[in-house]
Formats: sequence, C-alpha cells, structure tokens
Amino acid sequence: MIASYERMSPMSHWYLTPEELIRKRYNWFQEAQRLGNVSLACKRLGISRKTFYKWHRRFKEATANPNSLLEPKKTLSVAWPGKESHG
Repeated sequence: MIASYERMSPMSHWYLTPEELIRKRYNWFQEAQRLGNVSLACKRLGISRKTFYKWHRRFKEATANPNSLLEPKKTLSVAWPGKESHG
C-alpha cells in the first residue's frame, strides 16, 4: 500500500499529512525544552529560530490548539465575469 502524501510546493518533493506536520512542529517545542536551548534545538532540527518562534507564538496564542500548527487556510477573492465588485 502506498502512503498518502500531498504535494506542498513546486520546490519540494513531498510533505507530511496535516497530522504528521502538527506532530513534527510540536516536537520542535519538546526538543527545545529538553535541551533547554532554542538555538541549539533549531540547529539540530535544521530550522531557523525565526521559524521556531513563529510557530511557537501561534501555538501559545491559540492556547495550545494543535490545529494552530497548520498553515492558515487562504481564501481567494474571485471576480466572476459579468459581475461587478462592490466594496
């Protein structure tokens, strides 16, 4: 059976399912806590401190909601032909 993966961007090959991505990002926080040093954890994990703190802030602001470790959904504004946009 083939694992279910989705495409992330043209620059990457494969990326994790939402559940795996949440677990991965949460593990960043655990590793930093275990080491007692965010900089060292980021070096070992291959991420920037800026990335770590971006996700850590989102997680804390969402009162530790695991879904906050996913990219927010983007909404597109579509202009349909023949319809005028008001506003």
